[in-house]
Amino acid sequence: MSSGFENDYSRQAVSLSHGEPPFKTLRILSVIITIFAILAAIGTILSCISVFRSSMLIMYGSLGIIAVGITALAGGIVVIFLLSIAETIKVFLAIEQNTRTTNDWLRKRSMERQEAHTQPQPASEAMNIQQIKV
Repeated sequence: MSSGFENDYSRQAVSLSHGEPPFKTLRILSVIITIFAILAAIGTILSCISVFRSSMLIMYGSLGIIAVGITALAGGIVVIFLLSIAETIKVFLAIEQNTRTTNDWLRKRSMERQEAHTQPQPASEAMNIQQIKV
């Protein structure tokens, strides 16, 4: 009797859940994107400092301050987008892991129920059930 959970994907998910974690490439990509976000933050800070120290601030005055503000804003937006992409990948991986764990639990629970229904009843219980029906 089939439990309804038997398919190629569920068998693959079970085999993956007991070995190394699946989607290794996505995990690595998330780490790489996080590293790029850190590098972008450092680059933004360094570029803002270099504009402050340059002669642009002296020559252009408030225009130099606006350039620093735009640089900081653009760099901040890039850092936020990179970090959000990395976190989105992590969330999707966590959802996938939770789905696999739930699938395993449901499969075990279904098998336990099937085993409970297919086990023979002791003779005394079977007789009591027959007497109740009559």
